[in-house]
Amino acid sequence: MFGKACVKTAGNKAFAAFFKGEMVFKLGQEDVGPLKLKYSNSQNWDPSGKGRPMKDWLPVPVDYSDEWGSLADKAYQYLNQ
Repeated sequence: MFGKACVKTAGNKAFAAFFKGEMVFKLGQEDVGPLKLKYSNSQNWDPSGKGRPMKDWLPVPVDYSDEWGSLADKAYQYLNQ
């Protein structure tokens, strides 16, 4: 995905990736908004760096790595609902 290693569902849909020292999760726009407040300095993911953030994706800093597993589960469920 975007030339980055990522985690995909059996249906080949990406739901998590490692990018610049952070895990990025596809959680859906409804969940991303509140989580941006929880994870300090988190903003919607802009993999191109050209000011085109992706509304369903959120990078989560390594400071919160203990939550990456549960966020990966949540992202996987988001794609399989």
